[in-house]
Formats: sequence, structure tokens, C-alpha cells
Amino acid sequence: MSDPKGGEPKSKKRKLNNQNVLKVGNKRELRNETRKNGWDSSQQMEQTMRGLNLGDKSQQRGSGKSSAAEKSKYVFLDEDDDENNQALEDEATIDRQMDELSGAVSVLNRVAKAQTQTVQRQIVTADRINEKTDMVDDGVRLNRARLDRIK
Repeated sequence: MSDPKGGEPKSKKRKLNNQNVLKVGNKRELRNETRKNGWDSSQQMEQTMRGLNLGDKSQQRGSGKSSAAEKSKYVFLDEDDDENNQALEDEATIDRQMDELSGAVSVLNRVAKAQTQTVQRQIVTADRINEKTDMVDDGVRLNRARLDRIK
């Protein structure tokens, strides 16, 4: 028997069933992608933290070293040798501490860049979750309206 509207009932059921299968598959893919993004972001942060070598001197101000002539411009020598030695030691201490600060700032810079990338990936994931919750919210409202009409 055929449908008075002109369609085949079995064809409609088959078409609806195929649409439902596609919806479920899309939702599953979205769920798996969201889970994968969460895993990837945590792995990326762990890898970044492992990559931060705090004691790595090769990345710390190696090319910014000033020459002895450059350093001596800023050291004013007295006639007293003890004060001269103290001034030179102070300059060496300042240079060493500048190198340490440079390394620490470099590490902080790399951490900030890694966190920026992680936050950007998590924003994408949060937007995807927001879309899913909006769809669920719309479905709940539709079902609530149907239930209200039944009563």
C-alpha cells in the first residue's frame, strides 16, 4: 500500500533511520574530537614543561655578552687597588645576575607562549561544548513545550 501523500512508508522509515544514524555518528565524532583535544592540550603542556630546561645556559644571554672594553667604560677606578678590585667584583656579580635574570625571563616567555597556545585550543573546545549544550537546551525546551501541550 502506498501513502496518500504519495510517498512510500518503508522508504520514509529507511530515510529517517539513515538520518538518525548520521546524527549519532556526527555526535560521536564530535565527542571523540572534544576528548582528543582535551588529551592533546594536557600532553602539550606536559611536553612544554619538560622542554623548559632551567639550567640550560645555551639559551641564556649568550650573544649579549659585552667585551672587557665595554665593561670597563662603566667602572670608575680609584687610586686604591682594594676599591678597584671590589668594583670589578661588583661588576662581575652584576653581569652574572643579569645572565640569571635573562634566563629566567626567557623561561617565563616560553611558558607564556605555551600557555597561550593551550588556552587557544581550549577556547575552541569550550566553544564546541557550548554549541552542544545549546542543542541540548533547545531539545529540552521543545520537549517541555510538547509535554505542556499534552497536559
